[in-house]
Amino acid sequence: MSFVLKTLEKLLDRHIKDGVLVERPLHQNQFAYRAGMSTEMALFLVVHRLEKFLNHKETALGAFLDIEGAFVNTSFSTIITAARERGLEETCCRWVRSMLESRLVYTSIMGSSLTAKVVGGGPQGGVLSLLLCNLVVDRLLMITNDLGFSTFGYADDIVFIVQGKFAHTVREIMQEALNVVVKWAVKECLNISPHKTAIVPFTNRRNTEGLGPLTLYGKKLTMLDKVTYLGVILDSKLNWNQHLQKIINKAQTTFAVVRRTCGKK
Repeated sequence: MSFVLKTLEKLLDRHIKDGVLVERPLHQNQFAYRAGMSTEMALFLVVHRLEKFLNHKETALGAFLDIEGAFVNTSFSTIITAARERGLEETCCRWVRSMLESRLVYTSIMGSSLTAKVVGGGPQGGVLSLLLCNLVVDRLLMITNDLGFSTFGYADDIVFIVQGKFAHTVREIMQEALNVVVKWAVKECLNISPHKTAIVPFTNRRNTEGLGPLTLYGKKLTMLDKVTYLGVILDSKLNWNQHLQKIINKAQTTFAVVRRTCGKK
């Protein structure tokens, strides 16, 4: 990409973070692309909340969602609307729209070439791309947390946590949360893939039948006993055995490769 464009993007990025987001900051549960935030902090808060419910002998239900193609499928209008609602000046909004809409994609193979105009999302590797996506997803975090759902976000990875003493009540609240997500996604012209959505019960109880079934876009979601979140395997008991075994296997494989390369001595 042109270094001139990247320079302009960095200037606007600094203007948004040091100006616009100081007055109206992103939600505290958004951990991506923010100073002082990290994957470790996101993992700590999610796990700490789950462990708290397990210690109180409550049942927690976690929904791990992935917004399908959030960086490439979000419409330009949705991005500009989110920036405008955040308080970004109209001049800057027009510049962002022009930058997004003016992009062309060029490809060539076996003597044939094709040029196409981009119709959505931000440029991959662009300075502003992640921040603009955060502005869009932030509205979902605000809506769901204001309604009382515990929602955490790392860019387009969203986690809902619902807890309670009674499984039937927990299921009803989680289904309500999923309905809110679907309504938001339809409004923003985005999609939440049911196949990539993981529903995991975190409980010491053996019987979890009362926690299901849950649906997304009318499709029944499968209850799982583990999920990989930000590179860490979280199992329903939070005993870390499966994640530790994964690390051990990875270390043993790496050691075997090094040993074959260097020899026994």
